[in-house]
Amino acid sequence: MMVISEQWSCYRDDDITKARNVKEKDSWWDSIDYILDFTEPIYEMLRANDTDKPCLHLVYDMWDNMISKVKEAIYKHEKKNDYEESSFWSVVHKVFEDRWSKSVQQKNGKVNIQTSLHHKVMYKFLG
Repeated sequence: MMVISEQWSCYRDDDITKARNVKEKDSWWDSIDYILDFTEPIYEMLRANDTDKPCLHLVYDMWDNMISKVKEAIYKHEKKNDYEESSFWSVVHKVFEDRWSKSVQQKNGKVNIQTSLHHKVMYKFLG
């Protein structure tokens, strides 16, 4: 932690004005809130799945809920309706699609679930 570091006396005098501006600038904190709003559902899903308890049967619902919450946070921040285009959501959505596709394949290239089921799930969750 920087505060208890022996070098704190050097750090605290570096750029007081800049540090004060960051601390007091509402738009900066609004940006932090936004980042937390759309990353929290991702974090929650990762935490829920990082357990010794069997939860594979819950992954589909968790994935669906996570995507909905992330999209909702992005659209709320951008003040867009659900039917409007969001370039940021498009990028995030693509990352989710790629991650989903990667997670259903084994190392040898065989698909863990049937292709038709995979397409139905992708359409339902990401469509």
